[in-house]
Amino acid sequence: MSAQAQPVLSSAPSSPSAAPREPLSEGLGEVIGAAYEHLVDGLAMRELSVPDGLGILDGEVRGATMTMTTRAYGGAGFERLVLATIVDGAGRPASATIIGLPEASALPILGVDLIALGGKLSLAAIDLAPTDEAAWAEHAAPLLRACQAELAGKVSPRRWPSFAREVFSPLAQIVAAKAGAEEPVFQATVRLLHGVAALTRSAPVLPPDRALAAYRRRLAWQVAERSNRREHDALSRIFGAEAGERYLRYLFGAGEVDDVA
Repeated sequence: MSAQAQPVLSSAPSSPSAAPREPLSEGLGEVIGAAYEHLVDGLAMRELSVPDGLGILDGEVRGATMTMTTRAYGGAGFERLVLATIVDGAGRPASATIIGLPEASALPILGVDLIALGGKLSLAAIDLAPTDEAAWAEHAAPLLRACQAELAGKVSPRRWPSFAREVFSPLAQIVAAKAGAEEPVFQATVRLLHGVAALTRSAPVLPPDRALAAYRRRLAWQVAERSNRREHDALSRIFGAEAGERYLRYLFGAGEVDDVA
């Protein structure tokens, strides 16, 4: 599926009678569109299957209909790149999640979670988690520092969950956008995705021992993420306990259908 097929909304009304702008929905759409443009299409990734029943999940938030659509891709050094969006009953994006699990390589773990279910950008979690410290310091840390600089003064820090302290990078952004400052968060995320695409072309090849260590760090990240009770509870409230459990097992497990049956 190409970027053009995603719900990327126009940045301005086409006529005086057009509907007013919705910056949150537009910004989330731009981020997902950038993931397709720079990663999926730009790197010629191949589409992977998503387990039955998880590609599209229907639920509700405070009585409002919500639908989560998930697509997965592989290639360009990623074992699995997952793009997930939640849209409301009118098709307006309310969240965007991007997770890139690298193969046994120097690439970092890409993690983006932008949540605007309550009419504000209440969570922006953006990280390139290290799998190899030396490669991360040289290639990924500069991208995160640039993101950090772009967001300075525009976001409020949120408490780090306990599971994240051992596996996230020290430059991870776990924040909420200040009122009226949502657009810089979206733009910083788009630029980070562009940087990750470039990183796939320049990341060094690791010797076997470091590649194995990098893969084990990725597995530790997945195990830690699966212990995230806040995400588990949120998915369960929206889509039901069984679907929420299966989805997290898919997202942070091996990714095989049998693993989530």
